[in-house]
Amino acid sequence: MEARRAKVDLIYEGANISADIAPFLIDFTYTDNSHGSDDELSVTLEDREGLWRGPWHPEKGALIRAAITVRNWQGEGEVLTMPCGSFEIDTVECSGPPTQVSLKAVSTAVGSSAKREQKTKAWENIPLSGVAGEIASSNGLSLSWDSPSDPLYDRKDQVEKSDLQFLRELCEEAGLALKVTDGKMVIFDEKDYETRAPGSTIVFGDGRIISYRFSSKSAQVYKGARVKYHHPVQDETFDVYMGDEEEDASGETLQINEAVNSEAEAEQLAAKRLHEKNKSETTGSFELMGDLSLVGGVTVGVAGFGAFDGVYFVERATHRISRGGYATSLELRRGAKEKKAAATKAPKAAPVIDYDFDVYK
Repeated sequence: MEARRAKVDLIYEGANISADIAPFLIDFTYTDNSHGSDDELSVTLEDREGLWRGPWHPEKGALIRAAITVRNWQGEGEVLTMPCGSFEIDTVECSGPPTQVSLKAVSTAVGSSAKREQKTKAWENIPLSGVAGEIASSNGLSLSWDSPSDPLYDRKDQVEKSDLQFLRELCEEAGLALKVTDGKMVIFDEKDYETRAPGSTIVFGDGRIISYRFSSKSAQVYKGARVKYHHPVQDETFDVYMGDEEEDASGETLQINEAVNSEAEAEQLAAKRLHEKNKSETTGSFELMGDLSLVGGVTVGVAGFGAFDGVYFVERATHRISRGGYATSLELRRGAKEKKAAATKAPKAAPVIDYDFDVYK
């Protein structure tokens, strides 16, 4: 059987430089984040001849497209390619001895104006998907909306914030995740993605495993969440508890005082805030023989590790090709357990004579 091989394909400002970098390549690292951060690329090149700090010096701001291609990885004669997307070089470094040149780049899926231009705008009578659609369209992106919930806003003010910062904050507030990559904006429900069937399972003793680590914590982990809010217009108090009902259940109750318009909204809010707090209760990491199928946002099964078995969400996948071979590193978290809701309507409060009109803001 032919040996397994992995190689890097790079397009620099439209020119294919894959063959040019191959003799000099020391390390290529691609980091795919599930959400919240730009994808990243780094390339380290040997430069004893002075080419990369001289005539071939990479320019800051230059655009790179990258891909990883493997041959004979899972079967003889099989060729697989994983596109990594487009990146903009933002840092170039030179070090030694031995002399090396390194470049670091970030995903270019969103134009610099969306990331850096501070804007002020009032968004009125619009759902979150509408805000996302306008921002995506104005920045030349397509929008993929993958969430059953879509908050409707009477008014949201974007005050001296970039489009991307403003949209990220709205998504976090709504308990949704935002991923922007290679011309597409994806907004999805993490809880939904966590429950999807894993595409593969990592089993204890698997020959692909180079190293692993797990951690389980109790700090900042809650047994339940309570939403209690008095609606000043409806003159009604919504009181919802979601979590473990057992008296001996460990942990504290997360107290939430945020505006809701119904019992159903209170249940959704409790579920989202509890998930945010508890989702990192059990985490893990693996370094494995390179695997193109492992990317941010997918789920993997973990078996044979006892108390740490389960289905894990991939927060970050890092693919590294070096002179030592090709490896994939994963940062994982196990899906938070589902909690049940118990909702009660509190009796209407006594009539209020003098209102503080700040409550309507």
